[in-house]
Amino acid sequence: MRVLPKVPRTILTGSLILAAMACTPAAPDRAADQAEPVPSPVAQAPAPAIATVTLAPAALSVVRSASAGGSELAFGAPMAVVIDQLTATLGQPTGRGHSPECGPGPLDYVQWPGNLTTYFNGGNFSGWTLSSRDPIPAGMRPLTSAGSVGIGSTRAAAEAAFDVEYFEDSLGPELMGDGMSIQLDGATPTARITGIMAGDDCAAR
Repeated sequence: MRVLPKVPRTILTGSLILAAMACTPAAPDRAADQAEPVPSPVAQAPAPAIATVTLAPAALSVVRSASAGGSELAFGAPMAVVIDQLTATLGQPTGRGHSPECGPGPLDYVQWPGNLTTYFNGGNFSGWTLSSRDPIPAGMRPLTSAGSVGIGSTRAAAEAAFDVEYFEDSLGPELMGDGMSIQLDGATPTARITGIMAGDDCAAR
């Protein structure tokens, strides 16, 4: 009878360990199980309406938001009320002062972002001007009338929105009527508006 060679105990033990490892299922990937969950997209709330001021022949209309509506600052309103309303709508004034030698007499004035200047006679609101003096602050909509007429609009647009007539005086080409004076950079229908005035002002004519 043939006698088989004796297998060393160390080899047999190693073989059994390898076989056991081959039959053992792999351990789960804990890193994958513990991965951070991906958040679902969140709908963004609509941006609030930008407050603005609308130009009118004998007033300024203040609109803070669609829900709050607007209020009118008519000529004759107390200076403190006008400044409070405009500060809440346009931000802090950019300048203020007193002009002793204006056509209507001494006037106080307050300048605002967007090139708006308000005039006060005897402590009451009496006029406003809109110019193209400085660039409009970023994020601010240009100030216009209810018919969207403002700096940069055409002569044709102003004549369609207001009952005005064309003149040329010391200030240059101008439309006058409806309680306003509108300065132009030319005489053609496509000439652009460079300034608008209503009520008292300090322009030298």
